[in-house]
Amino acid sequence: IRLSSDASHNITGFASADSGTIVIFMNVGAQNIVLQHLNAGSTAGNQFQCSTGADLTLAANKLALLVYDGTSAKWRVTLLP
Repeated sequence: IRLSSDASHNITGFASADSGTIVIFMNVGAQNIVLQHLNAGSTAGNQFQCSTGADLTLAANKLALLVYDGTSAKWRVTLLP
């Protein structure tokens, strides 16, 4: 999924999916996009569980890998090199 932003923005979650679903977020803009770790602004099943245990900043031209973990009902998120 190509993402672009006119300013730094936070994303609190993403629609839940079947267990094992893989999504790649690609920031094609110049501004940061922040995937917020376990933010209560999204329902529990839509939240991001970031590999760092903290918010994950997707800088310009960076990729994030999301895998839906049906057992914990969360998106497991990590940055790709």
